[in-house]
Amino acid sequence: MRTILGLLAFSTANSQYTPSYGPGALIAWWICHSNRRSPIGGWLLYYFWQLYGGIAITAAFLFVNIESYVPENFVNTRMYLLFLASVVPVIIASFAQMIAATFLLIVRSPEMLRLVKILIAVEFGTSVVGLAIDAMYYPDNLFLSAIGTVNSLLWLAYFYRSSRVQYVFCSRDWDSAVKLIYPEKARAATS
Repeated sequence: MRTILGLLAFSTANSQYTPSYGPGALIAWWICHSNRRSPIGGWLLYYFWQLYGGIAITAAFLFVNIESYVPENFVNTRMYLLFLASVVPVIIASFAQMIAATFLLIVRSPEMLRLVKILIAVEFGTSVVGLAIDAMYYPDNLFLSAIGTVNSLLWLAYFYRSSRVQYVFCSRDWDSAVKLIYPEKARAATS
């Protein structure tokens, strides 16, 4: 999520930060892969995992590093406003996406799915704007902003192309589709 990555970049702008994915990423993959036959499983479960985890980490970084949002920490007002323009819209879009995605889990309707897709697109758009601002004024944040922008684009593509998303939220017939998508493995006869 761009929000997390942007805050990490800003909070570590003066250090050599290399993002690493420890055992948490492997655990997330294993849980999502193990639940791929469930309606909210596989990549869809990973989307929700990443969304909720990202919001939690974003909130933690926001509270821990709140002094980064103080105007006195910037050279001038213009740089402060550019920083806010590169970060705050993405944070707002992410929180709105989380709320809509939660409702999507509850009601599982095409209308709510459409809203989530729109909010992912809004997050992508705000990420592109933030990426442009970072490219011009905050080059230390550029790499992490780019990762967040690509992340939003990939989730947008997933929500438009995924058969699971269509079966779970639009046609609501995942139980019959799962047998075609993930057929049961033939069990060896034992005597």
